[in-house]
Amino acid sequence: MAIEEFVSVIAPNAVCEWSEKDDSWKDAYEKSFDPVVAGDFCVRASWKEPIEDKIDLIIDPETVFGTGRHETTACALELIGELDLSGSKVLDVGCGSGVLAIAAAKKGAEISLCDTDKRAIESAERNCALNGVKPSKIWVGSVDKVTEHYDLIVANIVADVLIALKNDLRRALKSGATLIVSGVLDRYEERFKARYGDLETLRVVRRGEWLTFAFKN
Repeated sequence: MAIEEFVSVIAPNAVCEWSEKDDSWKDAYEKSFDPVVAGDFCVRASWKEPIEDKIDLIIDPETVFGTGRHETTACALELIGELDLSGSKVLDVGCGSGVLAIAAAKKGAEISLCDTDKRAIESAERNCALNGVKPSKIWVGSVDKVTEHYDLIVANIVADVLIALKNDLRRALKSGATLIVSGVLDRYEERFKARYGDLETLRVVRRGEWLTFAFKN
């Protein structure tokens, strides 16, 4: 049944007027996602052009976290960009869009990803495909399911979760490996440092009220 017929049945005295849909909202939406430069990387939507001399990360904005616009993502990308990851095994815990793992893959790493949100895993799979990246492993869940050891683990979550996951994160690291954690508000700094105090601090990046740490196991 056509919509005009449907309306005439349920509301016979109604007057219907039809107009072309205005797509200006879509243009405004797409224009709002300009590429973001974070260290060696450029994070862009698929409808934007890459930036010359930057490692290209294509991340189409969705409801999951990780378009490069938040301080925690940008700082984690900067630290990943400083590492030589050729031949390394990297795990992205709480992967969201998958942007951090994809960045590591584009620096030569073999990547695995996990997130407790199924929608995030689905988004990460789509973004990996957009970037021509194939994860070694990807699963719904957290680091507690890990049975192997990694050269680098990245986790951009929140302080309370990072504090809770600390033992599992360390257990999954190789000896001498690197752990990058982001998402720590400065008001949690001392409690966070106390929890991670048995790891060697390599770098601390502070941007606004957010902190990102690089540790050596």
